[in-house]
Amino acid sequence: MSPETVRNDLKKFEKEGIIIKAYGGAVLKEGFEKKFNYFEEEVKDQFLTEAERLASAIVREIEEGSVIVLDNSEVSLEIAKKIKEKGIGITVITNYVKVVNELMDEKNVELICVDGKLDRKTGSYIGVLAQEFVKSLRADKAIISCTGFSLEKGVTEDDEIVASTKKTLAKVASEVVLAVMETNFKKNGTIKCIDIDSISFVFSTVTLPKEIEKYLWYKDIKIKYC
Repeated sequence: MSPETVRNDLKKFEKEGIIIKAYGGAVLKEGFEKKFNYFEEEVKDQFLTEAERLASAIVREIEEGSVIVLDNSEVSLEIAKKIKEKGIGITVITNYVKVVNELMDEKNVELICVDGKLDRKTGSYIGVLAQEFVKSLRADKAIISCTGFSLEKGVTEDDEIVASTKKTLAKVASEVVLAVMETNFKKNGTIKCIDIDSISFVFSTVTLPKEIEKYLWYKDIKIKYC
């Protein structure tokens, strides 16, 4: 890059109010540093797995002091790791053993473990006992993953007890955040657990089918590609 190009870029950024020229160079204006850091994080996200990319994007929407629900999924585990890494002070409600293990020593997190029958296959507490426990709780956001996602069936799972537990987890939250991966469109679960209309936000690593995207926009359900 030539000195002339640098000078021209600096003039452009100064004119746009992004920088303030200083002796020997320039500095970012107050408020723009955060925006540039945010952009840098999004660039780094492109080299992560689908679950990691979803987690990175979702964690940016989690407010300090809020109450969230994390289900039994790979995305939830990655979110837990991000919460720990960033030291976010929140309350986490979860039925997933791996999330409990990840956050149990994190002092900034108030951890509420769902009681119930342990399903060793999924490593989570599910069933009637778990659902009754969850019904007494309230949360700001529930982050839910799924087996399948379609306009016809909504959010689906293969296991009836897992589906009913996720449905209960979603119901106690003011907002439902759905985490979607490419595999969710290749396989449809047999049991519906959440209606599309009850979703507030969809985070996806792939472009949604046109009919789903159109329906979500029509229902004012926010979409974030990551």
